[in-house]
Amino acid sequence: MTLLLSGKLLNPRPLLGGHEVDPAEFKDDTSEFKGEIVTLEPMRANTSLRFAQSFARRSGDPYYNVVFRWSSPVEITVSLMVPVDLNVPDVNADGDALSITFECTEGNAMNGNKAVQISRWSHW
Repeated sequence: MTLLLSGKLLNPRPLLGGHEVDPAEFKDDTSEFKGEIVTLEPMRANTSLRFAQSFARRSGDPYYNVVFRWSSPVEITVSLMVPVDLNVPDVNADGDALSITFECTEGNAMNGNKAVQISRWSHW
């Protein structure tokens, strides 16, 4: 069962050390999440994750950047640094809905967010 707790947490059980966060709350109070591990869902990637991962590997980069967005009922954009060794689903740009778990190191939606887990979103 999903509950709204203290205006921010939707799910009281930890997800990889973090909590599911209402994307609208994250947008409104991003700085409040500095240093936290959070999960946002459902989100959509702006590029093929596996293509970006493959390109980063060939370039020798330890991370690649992917922008994720959510647009209902408010629009939010989050940029993640994704480690090249992180297992990611095979989805195309603007494809399947995803659940993203990341460390929000700077309290900023577009900088300093390190992916911990990216998986297909399932609301069941």
